[in-house]
Amino acid sequence: MFRKQKAVVGLDIGSSAIKAVQLKPNGKQYRIAAFASEPVPADAIVDGAIIDADAVVATIKRLFDASKAFKTKDVCAS
Repeated sequence: MFRKQKAVVGLDIGSSAIKAVQLKPNGKQYRIAAFASEPVPADAIVDGAIIDADAVVATIKRLFDASKAFKTKDVCAS
């Protein structure tokens, strides 16, 4: 009940791109602190199924390496 709210990163793994957004607490709401997007190689994800896991992992690593703005390790993925 009295826990301090923490920042969290939302990670969306889509068939054409992987997107990440960091939300930071701002009173009773959240604000966007960082955003990044990285295209997924063709045919790595087909109809929502990951076909090439190595390519998807590499894309996620590139996304976080390219954007040093993400300051938390707490991630929610969809």
